Amino acid sequence: MKSYYIYNILISETDERMVAMAGIDKKTTAASAVLVILMFVILYFGTTAMGMSRVNTYIIDDSQIVGIITRSNGKKDVGLPPKRWSLSKGDVLDAYITLPSKRPFASSNICFYIYNAQIVVSSDSKVLYSYGSELAAKRHQIGNIFVNFRIPDSLWGRTLQLRLTEYEQSGTLQNTPFTLVPTDESRMLPLKGNSVKFIIFGVFMVVGIFLFLYSLIIRRGGKSSILTTYIGLATFLLCLWYFGYNRYFYIISTNVRFNAMVEYYAIFLIPLPFIGFVYNSIEDRGRRYIVLGLGIIQALLSIIAFALSLTGTIALCDTLPMQQVMIAVVFIVSLWLVVEGTKRNRNGFEASLLVGIAIGMAFAVLQIIAIRLLPLKSFPSSLMGIARVDFASIGLAVLIITLIISTMQRVFQDVRTQAEQDELEKLAFTDLLTGIPNRISCTEKIKAITADEWYAIAFFDVDGLKKANDNYGHEVGDALIKQAANVIKQTFHQEFGFYGRWGGDEFVAVFKDGDELSRFKYAFDSLVKISAEKNELPIPFSISVGYYEHAPGADESVNDCINHADDAMYEVKKAKKAARRD
Repeated sequence: MKSYYIYNILISETDERMVAMAGIDKKTTAASAVLVILMFVILYFGTTAMGMSRVNTYIIDDSQIVGIITRSNGKKDVGLPPKRWSLSKGDVLDAYITLPSKRPFASSNICFYIYNAQIVVSSDSKVLYSYGSELAAKRHQIGNIFVNFRIPDSLWGRTLQLRLTEYEQSGTLQNTPFTLVPTDESRMLPLKGNSVKFIIFGVFMVVGIFLFLYSLIIRRGGKSSILTTYIGLATFLLCLWYFGYNRYFYIISTNVRFNAMVEYYAIFLIPLPFIGFVYNSIEDRGRRYIVLGLGIIQALLSIIAFALSLTGTIALCDTLPMQQVMIAVVFIVSLWLVVEGTKRNRNGFEASLLVGIAIGMAFAVLQIIAIRLLPLKSFPSSLMGIARVDFASIGLAVLIITLIISTMQRVFQDVRTQAEQDELEKLAFTDLLTGIPNRISCTEKIKAITADEWYAIAFFDVDGLKKANDNYGHEVGDALIKQAANVIKQTFHQEFGFYGRWGGDEFVAVFKDGDELSRFKYAFDSLVKISAEKNELPIPFSISVGYYEHAPGADESVNDCINHADDAMYEVKKAKKAARRD
Protein backbone atom coordinates (compact mmCIF):
# COMPACT_ATOMS: atom_id res chain seq x y z
CA MET A 1 0.00 0.00 0.00
CA LYS A 2 2.81 2.35 0.88
CA SER A 3 4.67 1.74 -2.42
CA TYR A 4 1.41 2.29 -4.35
CA TYR A 5 0.93 5.61 -2.56
CA ILE A 6 4.50 6.72 -3.36
CA TYR A 7 4.04 5.73 -7.01
CA ASN A 8 0.89 7.85 -7.27
CA ILE A 9 2.74 10.80 -5.77
CA LEU A 10 5.47 10.44 -8.39
CA ILE A 11 2.93 10.24 -11.22
CA SER A 12 0.97 13.25 -9.99
CA GLU A 13 4.18 15.23 -9.63
CA THR A 14 5.04 14.52 -13.30
CA ASP A 15 1.61 15.32 -14.80
CA GLU A 16 2.46 18.96 -15.45
CA ARG A 17 5.93 18.02 -16.66
CA MET A 18 4.45 15.58 -19.21
CA VAL A 19 2.15 18.29 -20.52
CA ALA A 20 5.15 20.56 -20.80
CA MET A 21 7.06 17.85 -22.68
CA ALA A 22 4.22 17.53 -25.19
CA GLY A 23 4.61 21.25 -25.80
CA ILE A 24 8.36 20.75 -26.17
CA ASP A 25 7.71 18.04 -28.79
CA LYS A 26 5.64 20.48 -30.85
CA LYS A 27 8.27 23.16 -30.47
CA THR A 28 10.99 20.69 -31.47
CA THR A 29 9.02 19.67 -34.56
CA ALA A 30 8.50 23.33 -35.47
CA ALA A 31 12.18 24.06 -34.86
CA SER A 32 13.18 21.17 -37.13
CA ALA A 33 10.88 22.46 -39.86
CA VAL A 34 12.31 25.95 -39.48
CA LEU A 35 15.85 24.52 -39.65
CA VAL A 36 15.09 22.64 -42.88
CA ILE A 37 13.46 25.73 -44.40
CA LEU A 38 16.47 27.81 -43.35
CA MET A 39 18.77 25.31 -45.09
CA PHE A 40 16.67 25.65 -48.25
CA VAL A 41 16.90 29.44 -48.08
CA ILE A 42 20.66 29.42 -47.48
CA LEU A 43 21.29 27.02 -50.37
CA TYR A 44 18.96 28.96 -52.68
CA PHE A 45 20.53 32.33 -52.03
CA GLY A 46 23.97 30.74 -51.99
CA THR A 47 23.52 29.28 -55.47
CA THR A 48 21.98 32.53 -56.67
CA ALA A 49 24.79 34.64 -55.21
CA MET A 50 27.41 32.46 -56.88
CA GLY A 51 25.54 32.60 -60.18
CA MET A 52 25.31 28.82 -60.22
CA SER A 53 21.81 28.79 -61.71
CA ARG A 54 22.50 31.50 -64.32
CA VAL A 55 24.14 29.74 -67.27
CA ASN A 56 24.10 31.22 -70.79
CA THR A 57 23.55 28.61 -73.46
CA TYR A 58 23.26 28.24 -77.22
CA ILE A 59 21.61 25.00 -78.32
CA ILE A 60 22.71 23.72 -81.71
CA ASP A 61 19.67 23.20 -83.91
CA ASP A 62 18.84 19.64 -84.94
CA SER A 63 19.04 20.73 -88.57
CA GLN A 64 22.77 21.28 -88.11
CA ILE A 65 23.29 17.69 -86.87
CA VAL A 66 23.42 14.52 -88.94
CA GLY A 67 23.67 11.16 -87.21
CA ILE A 68 24.33 7.65 -88.47
CA ILE A 69 23.89 4.76 -86.01
CA THR A 70 25.57 1.50 -86.95
CA ARG A 71 23.91 -1.23 -84.92
CA SER A 72 25.82 -4.19 -83.51
CA ASN A 73 24.16 -6.38 -86.14
CA GLY A 74 25.45 -4.16 -88.97
CA LYS A 75 22.14 -2.40 -89.63
CA LYS A 76 22.26 1.38 -90.02
CA ASP A 77 19.78 4.02 -88.83
CA VAL A 78 20.04 7.30 -90.70
CA GLY A 79 18.10 10.53 -90.37
CA LEU A 80 16.86 10.13 -86.79
CA PRO A 81 16.72 13.43 -84.85
CA PRO A 82 19.08 13.52 -81.84
CA LYS A 83 16.18 13.19 -79.40
CA ARG A 84 15.44 9.75 -80.89
CA TRP A 85 18.97 8.42 -80.79
CA SER A 86 19.04 5.21 -78.80
CA LEU A 87 22.23 3.23 -78.36
CA SER A 88 22.76 -0.27 -77.01
CA LYS A 89 25.89 -2.29 -76.42
CA GLY A 90 27.99 -2.53 -79.57
CA ASP A 91 26.23 0.32 -81.39
CA VAL A 92 28.35 3.10 -82.91
CA LEU A 93 27.08 6.63 -83.51
CA ASP A 94 28.80 8.90 -86.02
CA ALA A 95 27.42 12.40 -85.72
CA TYR A 96 28.39 15.44 -87.76
CA ILE A 97 27.76 18.75 -86.02
CA THR A 98 28.00 21.97 -88.01
CA LEU A 99 29.05 24.83 -85.76
CA PRO A 100 27.62 28.32 -86.31
CA SER A 101 29.87 30.61 -88.36
CA LYS A 102 29.59 33.28 -85.70
CA ARG A 103 30.56 32.16 -82.27
CA PRO A 104 27.86 32.96 -79.67
CA PHE A 105 30.34 33.67 -76.85
CA ALA A 106 33.88 34.99 -76.68
CA SER A 107 35.10 31.59 -75.53
CA SER A 108 32.77 28.60 -75.89
CA ASN A 109 32.65 24.99 -74.78
CA ILE A 110 30.47 22.31 -76.34
CA CYS A 111 28.67 20.15 -73.77
CA PHE A 112 26.49 17.05 -73.80
CA TYR A 113 25.86 13.89 -71.70
CA ILE A 114 26.27 10.21 -72.53
CA TYR A 115 26.25 6.94 -70.57
CA ASN A 116 28.98 4.30 -70.86
CA ALA A 117 30.32 5.19 -74.27
CA GLN A 118 33.80 5.62 -75.65
CA ILE A 119 33.89 9.19 -76.95
CA VAL A 120 36.03 10.73 -79.66
CA VAL A 121 35.44 14.25 -81.01
CA SER A 122 37.54 15.37 -83.95
CA SER A 123 37.72 17.85 -86.81
CA ASP A 124 39.67 17.23 -90.01
CA SER A 125 41.08 14.05 -88.42
CA LYS A 126 42.45 16.04 -85.46
CA VAL A 127 41.23 14.70 -82.13
CA LEU A 128 39.81 17.44 -79.93
CA TYR A 129 38.43 15.32 -77.10
CA SER A 130 38.66 11.65 -76.16
CA TYR A 131 37.47 9.66 -73.17
CA GLY A 132 36.86 6.02 -72.29
CA SER A 133 39.22 4.16 -74.66
CA GLU A 134 41.55 2.95 -71.88
CA LEU A 135 38.64 2.02 -69.63
CA ALA A 136 36.93 0.13 -72.45
CA ALA A 137 40.15 -1.74 -73.24
CA LYS A 138 40.29 -2.92 -69.62
CA ARG A 139 36.56 -3.74 -69.65
CA HIS A 140 35.98 -1.20 -66.90
CA GLN A 141 32.82 0.81 -66.47
CA ILE A 142 32.91 4.22 -68.21
CA GLY A 143 29.95 5.70 -66.36
CA ASN A 144 27.81 8.80 -66.69
CA ILE A 145 29.93 11.26 -68.69
CA PHE A 146 29.49 15.00 -68.94
CA VAL A 147 31.41 15.92 -72.09
CA ASN A 148 32.73 19.46 -71.79
CA PHE A 149 35.59 20.88 -73.85
CA ARG A 150 36.56 24.20 -75.43
CA ILE A 151 36.09 24.75 -79.14
CA PRO A 152 39.20 26.22 -80.82
CA ASP A 153 38.59 29.61 -82.43
CA SER A 154 39.53 28.25 -85.88
CA LEU A 155 36.64 25.77 -85.97
CA TRP A 156 33.67 28.14 -86.06
CA GLY A 157 31.58 27.52 -89.15
CA ARG A 158 33.15 24.10 -89.63
CA THR A 159 32.03 20.56 -88.79
CA LEU A 160 32.81 18.44 -85.74
CA GLN A 161 32.77 14.68 -86.04
CA LEU A 162 31.54 12.79 -82.98
CA ARG A 163 31.96 9.04 -82.60
CA LEU A 164 30.29 7.23 -79.70
CA THR A 165 30.87 3.51 -79.15
CA GLU A 166 28.29 2.24 -76.67
CA TYR A 167 29.18 -0.33 -73.99
CA GLU A 168 25.97 -0.48 -71.94
CA GLN A 169 23.78 -3.53 -72.43
CA SER A 170 20.37 -1.90 -72.20
CA GLY A 171 19.17 0.87 -74.48
CA THR A 172 20.59 4.31 -73.61
CA LEU A 173 18.71 7.39 -74.71
CA GLN A 174 20.96 10.17 -75.95
CA ASN A 175 18.40 12.90 -75.35
CA THR A 176 20.60 15.78 -74.22
CA PRO A 177 21.02 18.58 -76.76
CA PHE A 178 24.43 19.63 -78.00
CA THR A 179 24.91 22.92 -76.18
CA LEU A 180 27.38 25.75 -76.50
CA VAL A 181 28.22 27.41 -73.18
CA PRO A 182 30.67 30.18 -72.16
CA THR A 183 33.86 28.46 -71.03
CA ASP A 184 33.80 29.96 -67.54
CA GLU A 185 30.16 28.82 -67.04
CA SER A 186 30.31 25.39 -68.66
CA ARG A 187 30.89 23.50 -65.42
CA MET A 188 27.52 24.79 -64.15
CA LEU A 189 25.47 23.47 -67.07
CA PRO A 190 24.00 20.49 -65.10
CA LEU A 191 22.43 23.07 -62.79
CA LYS A 192 20.62 24.97 -65.53
CA GLY A 193 16.90 24.55 -64.95
CA ASN A 194 17.67 22.24 -62.02
CA SER A 195 18.68 24.64 -59.24
CA VAL A 196 15.52 23.95 -57.21
CA LYS A 197 16.08 20.16 -57.41
CA PHE A 198 19.75 20.69 -56.55
CA ILE A 199 18.75 22.66 -53.44
CA ILE A 200 16.01 20.22 -52.38
CA PHE A 201 18.14 17.11 -52.66
CA GLY A 202 21.15 18.93 -51.22
CA VAL A 203 19.09 19.63 -48.10
CA PHE A 204 17.88 16.02 -48.07
CA MET A 205 21.49 14.83 -48.19
CA VAL A 206 22.44 17.07 -45.25
CA VAL A 207 19.40 15.82 -43.28
CA GLY A 208 20.38 12.21 -44.05
CA ILE A 209 23.91 12.81 -42.77
CA PHE A 210 22.51 14.53 -39.66
CA LEU A 211 20.13 11.64 -38.89
CA PHE A 212 22.92 9.12 -39.37
CA LEU A 213 25.35 10.98 -37.08
CA TYR A 214 22.60 11.82 -34.59
CA SER A 215 21.71 8.16 -34.14
CA LEU A 216 25.34 7.04 -33.88
CA ILE A 217 26.78 9.76 -31.65
CA ILE A 218 24.00 11.53 -29.74
CA ARG A 219 21.41 8.82 -29.20
CA ARG A 220 23.41 5.62 -29.18
CA GLY A 221 21.49 2.43 -28.45
CA GLY A 222 17.83 1.51 -28.59
CA LYS A 223 15.64 0.30 -31.42
CA SER A 224 14.58 3.79 -32.48
CA SER A 225 18.22 4.83 -32.75
CA ILE A 226 19.00 1.83 -34.98
CA LEU A 227 16.08 2.63 -37.28
CA THR A 228 17.21 6.26 -37.50
CA THR A 229 20.70 5.08 -38.50
CA TYR A 230 19.31 3.07 -41.41
CA ILE A 231 16.96 5.84 -42.55
CA GLY A 232 19.73 8.44 -42.42
CA LEU A 233 22.03 6.18 -44.46
CA ALA A 234 19.27 5.35 -46.96
CA THR A 235 18.43 9.04 -47.42
CA PHE A 236 22.09 9.89 -47.97
CA LEU A 237 22.57 7.10 -50.53
CA LEU A 238 19.39 8.04 -52.41
CA CYS A 239 20.60 11.63 -52.67
CA LEU A 240 24.08 10.43 -53.63
CA TRP A 241 22.54 8.44 -56.49
CA TYR A 242 20.38 11.41 -57.50
CA PHE A 243 23.36 13.80 -57.57
CA GLY A 244 25.32 11.32 -59.68
CA TYR A 245 22.37 10.61 -62.01
CA ASN A 246 21.90 14.33 -62.69
CA ARG A 247 25.68 15.01 -62.97
CA TYR A 248 25.61 17.51 -60.09
CA PHE A 249 28.96 16.27 -58.84
CA TYR A 250 30.57 17.67 -61.99
CA ILE A 251 29.71 21.09 -60.55
CA ILE A 252 31.58 20.58 -57.30
CA SER A 253 34.24 18.00 -58.17
CA THR A 254 36.94 17.74 -60.84
CA ASN A 255 37.39 13.98 -60.34
CA VAL A 256 35.75 12.71 -63.54
CA ARG A 257 36.04 9.05 -62.52
CA PHE A 258 34.19 9.62 -59.25
CA ASN A 259 31.58 11.84 -60.89
CA ALA A 260 30.91 9.24 -63.58
CA MET A 261 30.67 6.23 -61.23
CA VAL A 262 29.09 7.49 -58.01
CA GLU A 263 25.50 6.75 -59.06
CA TYR A 264 26.42 3.12 -59.84
CA TYR A 265 28.06 2.57 -56.46
CA ALA A 266 25.07 4.16 -54.74
CA ILE A 267 22.46 2.09 -56.58
CA PHE A 268 24.10 -1.14 -55.42
CA LEU A 269 24.23 0.05 -51.80
CA ILE A 270 20.78 1.68 -51.51
CA PRO A 271 18.81 -1.54 -50.79
CA LEU A 272 21.02 -2.52 -47.82
CA PRO A 273 19.89 0.18 -45.31
CA PHE A 274 16.27 -0.38 -46.41
CA ILE A 275 16.64 -4.08 -45.69
CA GLY A 276 18.21 -3.28 -42.31
CA PHE A 277 15.38 -0.87 -41.54
CA VAL A 278 12.64 -3.39 -42.38
CA TYR A 279 14.47 -6.17 -40.50
CA ASN A 280 14.54 -4.10 -37.32
CA SER A 281 10.96 -2.83 -37.79
CA ILE A 282 9.19 -6.19 -37.76
CA GLU A 283 8.83 -8.59 -34.87
CA ASP A 284 7.70 -11.80 -36.60
CA ARG A 285 10.64 -14.22 -36.77
CA GLY A 286 9.57 -15.81 -40.07
CA ARG A 287 9.33 -12.46 -41.83
CA ARG A 288 12.66 -11.42 -40.39
CA TYR A 289 14.26 -14.51 -41.97
CA ILE A 290 12.82 -13.46 -45.34
CA VAL A 291 14.32 -9.98 -44.99
CA LEU A 292 17.62 -11.42 -43.77
CA GLY A 293 17.74 -13.64 -46.84
CA LEU A 294 17.15 -10.61 -49.08
CA GLY A 295 19.93 -8.77 -47.29
CA ILE A 296 22.40 -11.61 -47.80
CA ILE A 297 21.51 -11.89 -51.50
CA GLN A 298 21.86 -8.13 -52.00
CA ALA A 299 25.18 -7.98 -50.14
CA LEU A 300 26.58 -10.89 -52.18
CA LEU A 301 25.32 -9.33 -55.42
CA SER A 302 27.01 -6.03 -54.59
CA ILE A 303 30.30 -7.67 -53.57
CA ILE A 304 30.39 -9.88 -56.68
CA ALA A 305 29.48 -6.97 -58.98
CA PHE A 306 32.16 -4.70 -57.48
CA ALA A 307 34.79 -7.46 -57.58
CA LEU A 308 34.07 -8.39 -61.21
CA SER A 309 34.07 -4.71 -62.18
CA LEU A 310 37.44 -4.05 -60.55
CA THR A 311 39.01 -7.06 -62.26
CA GLY A 312 37.59 -6.08 -65.65
CA THR A 313 35.61 -9.30 -65.96
CA ILE A 314 32.32 -7.48 -66.38
CA ALA A 315 31.19 -3.85 -66.20
CA LEU A 316 28.80 -2.70 -63.48
CA CYS A 317 26.27 -1.61 -66.08
CA ASP A 318 26.01 -5.23 -67.28
CA THR A 319 24.75 -6.30 -63.84
CA LEU A 320 22.44 -3.29 -63.56
CA PRO A 321 19.28 -5.06 -64.85
CA MET A 322 19.71 -7.68 -62.13
CA GLN A 323 20.22 -4.94 -59.54
CA GLN A 324 17.11 -3.09 -60.73
CA VAL A 325 15.10 -6.29 -60.31
CA MET A 326 16.59 -6.71 -56.83
CA ILE A 327 15.62 -3.16 -55.87
CA ALA A 328 12.06 -3.78 -57.06
CA VAL A 329 11.91 -7.02 -55.07
CA VAL A 330 13.25 -5.30 -51.94
CA PHE A 331 10.67 -2.50 -52.16
CA ILE A 332 7.77 -4.85 -52.91
CA VAL A 333 8.68 -7.28 -50.12
CA SER A 334 9.30 -4.39 -47.71
CA LEU A 335 5.91 -2.92 -48.56
CA TRP A 336 4.21 -6.29 -48.10
CA LEU A 337 5.94 -6.98 -44.78
CA VAL A 338 5.16 -3.56 -43.34
CA VAL A 339 1.51 -3.82 -44.48
CA GLU A 340 1.14 -7.29 -42.99
CA GLY A 341 2.84 -6.27 -39.77
CA THR A 342 0.69 -3.20 -39.21
CA LYS A 343 -2.79 -4.32 -40.28
CA ARG A 344 -4.04 -4.58 -36.73
CA ASN A 345 -2.15 -1.76 -35.06
CA ARG A 346 -0.88 0.76 -37.55
CA ASN A 347 0.56 3.92 -36.06
CA GLY A 348 1.30 7.24 -37.75
CA PHE A 349 4.94 6.33 -38.33
CA GLU A 350 4.12 3.12 -40.21
CA ALA A 351 1.21 4.64 -42.15
CA SER A 352 3.42 7.50 -43.40
CA LEU A 353 6.09 5.01 -44.42
CA LEU A 354 3.59 2.90 -46.37
CA VAL A 355 2.29 5.92 -48.27
CA GLY A 356 5.83 7.07 -49.10
CA ILE A 357 6.98 3.66 -50.37
CA ALA A 358 3.81 3.20 -52.45
CA ILE A 359 4.03 6.64 -54.09
CA GLY A 360 7.78 6.33 -54.62
CA MET A 361 7.34 2.94 -56.32
CA ALA A 362 4.53 4.25 -58.53
CA PHE A 363 6.65 7.12 -59.83
CA ALA A 364 9.63 4.79 -60.30
CA VAL A 365 7.48 2.53 -62.51
CA LEU A 366 6.34 5.57 -64.53
CA GLN A 367 9.97 6.63 -65.02
CA ILE A 368 11.02 3.16 -66.19
CA ILE A 369 8.09 3.06 -68.66
CA ALA A 370 9.01 6.51 -69.98
CA ILE A 371 12.67 5.52 -70.44
CA ARG A 372 11.67 2.41 -72.39
CA LEU A 373 9.07 4.11 -74.58
CA LEU A 374 10.89 7.30 -75.57
CA PRO A 375 13.46 5.66 -77.91
CA LEU A 376 10.74 3.84 -79.87
CA LYS A 377 10.16 5.19 -83.35
CA SER A 378 6.42 4.54 -82.98
CA PHE A 379 6.12 6.61 -79.80
CA PRO A 380 3.71 9.53 -80.49
CA SER A 381 5.39 12.94 -80.56
CA SER A 382 2.32 14.45 -78.87
CA LEU A 383 3.13 12.44 -75.72
CA MET A 384 6.80 13.44 -75.63
CA GLY A 385 6.16 16.21 -73.10
CA ILE A 386 4.46 13.86 -70.65
CA ALA A 387 7.07 11.15 -71.13
CA ARG A 388 9.85 13.63 -70.38
CA VAL A 389 8.42 14.55 -66.95
CA ASP A 390 11.00 13.87 -64.26
CA PHE A 391 8.99 11.17 -62.48
CA ALA A 392 12.14 9.95 -60.70
CA SER A 393 12.66 13.30 -58.96
CA ILE A 394 9.03 13.48 -57.83
CA GLY A 395 8.92 9.91 -56.55
CA LEU A 396 12.30 10.16 -54.86
CA ALA A 397 11.38 13.45 -53.19
CA VAL A 398 8.14 11.95 -51.85
CA LEU A 399 9.96 8.87 -50.59
CA ILE A 400 12.74 10.84 -48.89
CA ILE A 401 10.31 13.33 -47.31
CA THR A 402 8.29 10.39 -45.99
CA LEU A 403 11.39 8.70 -44.61
CA ILE A 404 12.52 11.89 -42.89
CA ILE A 405 9.07 12.69 -41.45
CA SER A 406 8.61 9.11 -40.25
CA THR A 407 12.06 9.06 -38.71
CA MET A 408 11.59 12.41 -37.01
CA GLN A 409 8.35 11.07 -35.51
CA ARG A 410 10.35 8.15 -34.13
CA VAL A 411 13.11 10.46 -32.91
CA PHE A 412 10.67 12.77 -31.11
CA GLN A 413 8.90 9.78 -29.60
CA ASP A 414 12.26 8.41 -28.46
CA VAL A 415 13.30 11.77 -27.01
CA ARG A 416 10.00 12.16 -25.18
CA THR A 417 10.10 8.60 -23.79
CA GLN A 418 13.66 9.11 -22.61
CA ALA A 419 12.76 12.45 -21.04
CA GLU A 420 9.85 10.84 -19.21
CA GLN A 421 12.09 8.04 -17.96
CA ASP A 422 14.74 10.53 -16.85
CA GLU A 423 12.11 12.58 -15.06
CA LEU A 424 10.67 9.57 -13.24
CA GLU A 425 14.15 8.38 -12.36
CA LYS A 426 15.02 11.81 -11.04
CA LEU A 427 11.86 11.86 -8.92
CA ALA A 428 12.55 8.32 -7.69
CA PHE A 429 15.94 9.43 -6.34
CA THR A 430 14.90 12.90 -5.13
CA ASP A 431 13.19 13.85 -1.89
CA LEU A 432 9.94 15.56 -2.86
CA LEU A 433 9.90 17.94 0.13
CA THR A 434 13.47 19.23 0.14
CA GLY A 435 14.62 18.59 -3.44
CA ILE A 436 17.84 16.88 -2.26
CA PRO A 437 18.74 13.18 -2.82
CA ASN A 438 16.56 10.74 -0.89
CA ARG A 439 17.29 7.50 0.96
CA ILE A 440 17.03 5.39 -2.23
CA SER A 441 19.72 7.54 -3.85
CA CYS A 442 22.00 7.25 -0.83
CA THR A 443 21.45 3.49 -0.57
CA GLU A 444 22.43 3.00 -4.24
CA LYS A 445 25.64 4.98 -3.75
CA ILE A 446 26.45 3.18 -0.49
CA LYS A 447 26.60 -0.10 -2.44
CA ALA A 448 29.70 1.17 -4.25
CA ILE A 449 31.66 1.77 -1.00
CA THR A 450 34.29 -0.85 -0.17
CA ALA A 451 35.79 -1.80 3.20
CA ASP A 452 39.33 -1.05 1.95
CA GLU A 453 38.77 2.69 1.63
CA TRP A 454 38.60 5.46 4.22
CA TYR A 455 35.29 7.20 4.64
CA ALA A 456 33.34 9.06 7.26
CA ILE A 457 29.63 9.13 8.08
CA ALA A 458 27.71 12.13 9.38
CA PHE A 459 24.22 11.48 10.76
CA PHE A 460 21.92 14.48 11.31
CA ASP A 461 18.72 14.93 13.26
CA VAL A 462 16.58 18.09 13.28
CA ASP A 463 15.94 19.10 16.89
CA GLY A 464 12.39 19.81 18.00
CA LEU A 465 10.55 18.50 14.93
CA LYS A 466 7.88 16.64 16.96
CA LYS A 467 7.24 19.74 19.06
CA ALA A 468 6.93 21.86 15.92
CA ASN A 469 4.41 19.45 14.36
CA ASP A 470 2.37 19.07 17.56
CA ASN A 471 2.27 22.73 18.57
CA TYR A 472 2.41 24.60 15.23
CA GLY A 473 1.34 22.10 12.58
CA HIS A 474 3.13 20.17 9.86
CA GLU A 475 3.71 23.27 7.73
CA VAL A 476 6.14 24.57 10.36
CA GLY A 477 7.65 21.10 10.71
CA ASP A 478 8.18 20.92 6.94
CA ALA A 479 9.76 24.36 6.94
CA LEU A 480 12.14 23.23 9.67
CA ILE A 481 13.17 20.18 7.60
CA LYS A 482 13.69 22.33 4.48
CA GLN A 483 15.86 24.76 6.44
CA ALA A 484 18.03 21.87 7.73
CA ALA A 485 18.34 20.41 4.22
CA ASN A 486 19.38 23.82 2.87
CA VAL A 487 22.14 24.14 5.48
CA ILE A 488 23.56 20.71 4.62
CA LYS A 489 23.27 21.40 0.88
CA GLN A 490 25.12 24.72 1.12
CA THR A 491 28.03 23.34 3.14
CA PHE A 492 28.53 19.96 1.43
CA HIS A 493 30.77 19.57 -1.65
CA GLN A 494 29.41 16.65 -3.70
CA GLU A 495 32.71 15.93 -5.43
CA PHE A 496 33.96 14.56 -2.10
CA GLY A 497 31.02 12.25 -1.34
CA PHE A 498 27.23 12.31 -1.21
CA TYR A 499 24.38 13.21 1.13
CA GLY A 500 20.60 12.95 1.34
CA ARG A 501 17.51 12.82 3.49
CA TRP A 502 17.42 9.51 5.33
CA GLY A 503 13.78 9.84 6.43
CA GLY A 504 11.63 11.99 8.70
CA ASP A 505 13.91 14.45 10.49
CA GLU A 506 17.11 12.50 9.71
CA PHE A 507 19.81 13.18 7.12
CA VAL A 508 23.03 11.36 6.26
CA ALA A 509 26.28 12.37 4.57
CA VAL A 510 29.26 10.28 3.43
CA PHE A 511 32.72 11.84 3.10
CA LYS A 512 35.58 10.37 1.04
CA ASP A 513 38.18 12.95 2.05
CA GLY A 514 39.43 13.77 5.58
CA ASP A 515 40.25 17.42 4.82
CA GLU A 516 36.78 17.88 3.39
CA LEU A 517 35.30 16.43 6.58
CA SER A 518 37.18 18.99 8.69
CA ARG A 519 36.13 21.83 6.41
CA PHE A 520 32.52 20.67 6.49
CA LYS A 521 32.37 20.52 10.29
CA TYR A 522 33.51 24.12 10.61
CA ALA A 523 31.28 25.41 7.79
CA PHE A 524 28.27 23.44 9.01
CA ASP A 525 28.52 24.64 12.63
CA SER A 526 28.94 28.22 11.46
CA LEU A 527 25.94 28.11 9.11
CA VAL A 528 23.74 26.44 11.74
CA LYS A 529 24.53 29.32 14.14
CA ILE A 530 23.78 31.93 11.48
CA SER A 531 20.53 30.20 10.54
CA ALA A 532 19.50 29.97 14.19
CA GLU A 533 20.11 33.71 14.66
CA LYS A 534 18.06 34.58 11.53
CA ASN A 535 15.40 32.00 12.23
CA GLU A 536 11.86 33.29 11.58
CA LEU A 537 10.08 30.13 12.63
CA PRO A 538 8.17 29.98 15.95
CA ILE A 539 10.58 27.31 17.22
CA PRO A 540 14.36 27.44 17.71
CA PHE A 541 16.44 26.03 14.85
CA SER A 542 19.04 23.42 15.77
CA ILE A 543 20.56 20.26 14.26
CA SER A 544 22.28 17.48 16.15
CA VAL A 545 24.98 15.62 14.24
CA GLY A 546 27.17 12.61 14.99
CA TYR A 547 30.30 11.55 13.08
CA TYR A 548 32.01 8.21 12.64
CA GLU A 549 35.15 7.44 10.65
CA HIS A 550 35.80 4.07 9.03
CA ALA A 551 39.43 2.94 8.96
CA PRO A 552 40.53 1.10 5.77
CA GLY A 553 40.21 -2.67 6.25
CA ALA A 554 38.13 -2.42 9.43
CA ASP A 555 35.68 -5.29 9.91
CA GLU A 556 32.45 -3.27 9.74
CA SER A 557 29.85 -2.57 7.09
CA VAL A 558 28.58 0.82 5.97
CA ASN A 559 25.35 0.19 7.86
CA ASP A 560 27.40 -0.48 11.00
CA CYS A 561 29.13 2.86 10.50
CA ILE A 562 25.79 4.62 10.00
CA ASN A 563 24.55 3.09 13.27
CA HIS A 564 27.72 4.29 15.03
CA ALA A 565 27.19 7.80 13.63
CA ASP A 566 23.55 7.60 14.71
CA ASP A 567 24.64 6.64 18.24
CA ALA A 568 27.09 9.57 18.26
CA MET A 569 24.29 11.90 17.12
CA TYR A 570 22.05 10.76 20.02
CA GLU A 571 24.89 11.43 22.48
CA VAL A 572 25.04 14.99 21.13
CA LYS A 573 21.26 15.30 21.47
CA LYS A 574 21.41 14.02 25.10
CA ALA A 575 24.15 16.51 25.89
CA LYS A 576 22.00 19.34 24.51
CA LYS A 577 19.02 18.27 26.65
CA ALA A 578 21.25 18.01 29.78
CA ALA A 579 22.65 21.47 29.08
CA ARG A 580 19.13 22.92 28.82
CA ARG A 581 18.15 21.31 32.20
CA ASP A 582 21.20 22.82 33.85
